[in-house]
Amino acid sequence: MASTRILFMGKLRDVAGVGERIVDLPASINSVGPLIEFLTQGNAPLKEALSAPEIRVAIDETIVVHDEAIIEPNEIAFMPAFSGG
Repeated sequence: MASTRILFMGKLRDVAGVGERIVDLPASINSVGPLIEFLTQGNAPLKEALSAPEIRVAIDETIVVHDEAIIEPNEIAFMPAFSGG
């Protein structure tokens, strides 16, 4: 699989320690749950932050639910919930 750009937005940037990572995802990563496991190996605070129910995930600029398939994305963004009026 080609390299994938992972973005951590808002408060997630602070927890991750970076705003962006470039990773080569293994073929076994087929949904958001395994992706979070892969990205957070050895980092319990980041795992907890990314797994929070209010976190939204966008794959190639389309918001998805956690059990949707990931098929060779160029970019995956983790975002805190938006608020506003």
